[in-house]
Amino acid sequence: MTGMTSMKGMTRSIVTLTSAAVLAIALVTAPAIRAQGTTDFSGTWTLDAVRSDQGAGRGAGRGGGGNQLVITQDAAEMVVTQGNMVLRYRFDGSETILPPGGETKATAAWEKGRLVVSNKREYFAGPRDGYVTTTGRDVWALDGSTLTVERSVTDQRGRTTTARAVYTRS
Repeated sequence: MTGMTSMKGMTRSIVTLTSAAVLAIALVTAPAIRAQGTTDFSGTWTLDAVRSDQGAGRGAGRGGGGNQLVITQDAAEMVVTQGNMVLRYRFDGSETILPPGGETKATAAWEKGRLVVSNKREYFAGPRDGYVTTTGRDVWALDGSTLTVERSVTDQRGRTTTARAVYTRS
């Protein structure tokens, strides 16, 4: 019996050590795995009008403000400055209120290294149309020194338009 008891104790110890090792590896690698899903867009970016869709230069800054983006980013958020407009996209899933006019609420999420910003905008479109709601999705992707922002907007009638703005690192 004593040999059996010590064998059970030894097995229990091995299981405990193995569980502790697995937990330690998970704790060490979790931040690295999470970091693989994000991209750092920090820098100064200039619109490449030739490679962008017409009108897309108004693009990433939601309403214009120049052909240059200045982006700062940390683990919690990305801040985009375009002209005099400053936009903050938080990575914790919370809503951000964006300009211009009306009320635009956006949430940002990482998908395969790309930042996807989903938004809903409500505004008064005039006496004929009244209050209008549009939805949108901006996909931010980085390929070397090229930043692409693809914006899809669905209007109140269900029509979707897509424009692509391409920026190069300045």
